[in-house]
Amino acid sequence: MTIYLQRAAPLAWMRIVLTSVALFAGVTEALAQSYPSRLVRLIVPYPVGGSADLVTRIVADKLSSSWTPVIVESKPGANGNIASDYVSRLPGDGYTFLVASGFLTVNPLLHPELKWTHKTFVPVALMGGGPPNVFVTPAAAPFASLQEIVRNAKAKPRQLNVGTPSLGSSNHFGLELFYSTAGIEVFPIVYTGTPPVVPALVRGDVDLSLLPVTLVVPQVRGERMKALAISSTKRSSLMPELPTVAEAGFPEAVLLPWFGLVAPPGTPRAVVDAVNAEVRKALASKDVIERMEKIGAEILGGTADDFQRHIDREAEVMGRLIKERNIRIQ
Repeated sequence: MTIYLQRAAPLAWMRIVLTSVALFAGVTEALAQSYPSRLVRLIVPYPVGGSADLVTRIVADKLSSSWTPVIVESKPGANGNIASDYVSRLPGDGYTFLVASGFLTVNPLLHPELKWTHKTFVPVALMGGGPPNVFVTPAAAPFASLQEIVRNAKAKPRQLNVGTPSLGSSNHFGLELFYSTAGIEVFPIVYTGTPPVVPALVRGDVDLSLLPVTLVVPQVRGERMKALAISSTKRSSLMPELPTVAEAGFPEAVLLPWFGLVAPPGTPRAVVDAVNAEVRKALASKDVIERMEKIGAEILGGTADDFQRHIDREAEVMGRLIKERNIRIQ
């Protein structure tokens, strides 16, 4: 009798497990069929009018017209940390998503006291990249290419003045990645954002910077700056004559700002797949493509698993870069 019970117990537990799996699958299927049943919120961790906000609103408008009502809420502060902490503590019910970008992988590496990492969230859909950043010099500077910048910096280490917009920004890390890839040392001058760098470049106070293409275009057309290369996977529709960083000879120095939706922990896969499918459908529509092109952004897209791999790769690259360059932010 005892032997019989010892043999039967695993079978009993197996029945319980199989029953639980079946029940869970039924709940998940029912959720997928009824979802969404109310308003969906997209939390942008930056101020209204910035790149993250613009890209998100383009996608949200399409989702609202073709799928379900979607609103975009701005919750800026601490370079994305406030919004991230807020969303990380919400239930994974599929009705609130965080608009993530590079801060998702970088901030936990720079601020170990944070209660979340990129692994806390569930990747859902990668929306768009950019607008990309452009390497620029003053109009009167003697440099005509990134190769000339590198030759100068190697001949005169730490004498090239580089305007660094906002520590921890995609501009900052794009510059650090370029230094690492090119093997150069410069003299960084840190500013509180991109706007103050513009007059510094025009005056010739700095020799080089990395600024958003939308900010660069009018300055280049006004012959106040020279554009050398764009940090993007392809040439920009806003400056089609400008080579990419890869075309300029530094393929490993490409760092394109990106924006995607991530969900609170515990969000069901059925919800993730449903939202991903709708976002990809929106990104493929003609009006969304046209609106993205007007602001210089790229369509990215892909599956939720593609997005997961993108985040994991960037976390690895940024981790190495932070360690190699000894990057610290107070």
